[in-house]
Amino acid sequence: MLKIRTPDFEIGNRHDFSLQEMMSYTEKMEAKEFSNIPESFDYILYDADEDTDIIEATYKLNDGYKNIYEHTKELLKNVQVDSEDMKSIKRQYLKELDEVAQNYKAQKQPTKKEKSNTPKNTSYNAKKQNRENNNKESIVSQLKGKKGIGALLLVLLVIGICYLFIATDPNKDQKKDNVEKEDIYQQALLGHEDKAIKNYEKLPKEEMTKNDKSIYANLLIDKGDFDKAVDVKSEKYVENQLYSKGKFDSLEKFENKHSTKNGQFDLAIHNEKYEDATQLVDDIDKTPERKKALAIAYIESDQLDKAKKLAASTDDEEVTKMIDDKQRDKQQSLEKEVEDKQKEYDKVKDDKKKKKEAKDKKEALDNAKDKLEEFKNDNK
Repeated sequence: MLKIRTPDFEIGNRHDFSLQEMMSYTEKMEAKEFSNIPESFDYILYDADEDTDIIEATYKLNDGYKNIYEHTKELLKNVQVDSEDMKSIKRQYLKELDEVAQNYKAQKQPTKKEKSNTPKNTSYNAKKQNRENNNKESIVSQLKGKKGIGALLLVLLVIGICYLFIATDPNKDQKKDNVEKEDIYQQALLGHEDKAIKNYEKLPKEEMTKNDKSIYANLLIDKGDFDKAVDVKSEKYVENQLYSKGKFDSLEKFENKHSTKNGQFDLAIHNEKYEDATQLVDDIDKTPERKKALAIAYIESDQLDKAKKLAASTDDEEVTKMIDDKQRDKQQSLEKEVEDKQKEYDKVKDDKKKKKEAKDKKEALDNAKDKLEEFKNDNK
């Protein structure tokens, strides 16, 4: 069960409420039916069954929300989660929020006599209620006479003009489209991908916002419809999404038909073909992730000088450590080679019968020493 806790704000000597209760209270606050209330208050949406806090936020009056449900839903929808488990939990909470709101709306249907939901220690604007009651009595009294008939006709005329204005409102279709898009967003968030895709197909491409296209393309990518996703966004976008999600099998299939330099590089790194990856350095988008991958490719292909230059621009501790480890291992390997060459030369250098062999061993030793010295100079 979703509930609201207000640590620093109380209503009726309470800090803990059902979501429906707080929806009612915040609607009355927005309607200015209470007095002596703060302009904002902190609250926590939590799952009472699991005893788990979901969102901590601040509700501000007159900030464009009808009640706390709208505020909470917008915040929760904008929460970014990566794992499938967290996405599932997020969808579950959004669904539960909507169910609570639907029940609240159903219970709020007008009855013959509604019970007041005014909290005990919150001042209610009684003057406004009395003024409304007096106005109602006055209108009823006036309608009993001939003047009242004219007034009634005037009211009907005004209503007719208002209806005509709404019916011919040029923004009406746009508002309708926005509502439809909200429905699509909700379908996508709640896991109804097929429905969302079908509804997106009905929208003219030129009317889609950048965000619409991204959501639509992501749905298509998850379904494996890469061709259509490319048509909605681009080859580069689809490749980046597959790579960032670690879908390398799908990326290989995509690259067979929609080859990109980014894709070739990403697959080369994934398949540990580091030499191939370094050949594509001039053609890729150098995102922070690819810079790190390129630095690793340089390290693994013994191009430490290039790795160091790139590492200076990434400021990545892991890459720096890899370079230091590689440099140490490389130097130790060269030192071991010099040591081995020295031993081989020492065995034959005094043997007159092996002058030719001794000369070759001495040359190999000198070359090993030169390599070691050059490496030390390059990596001071």
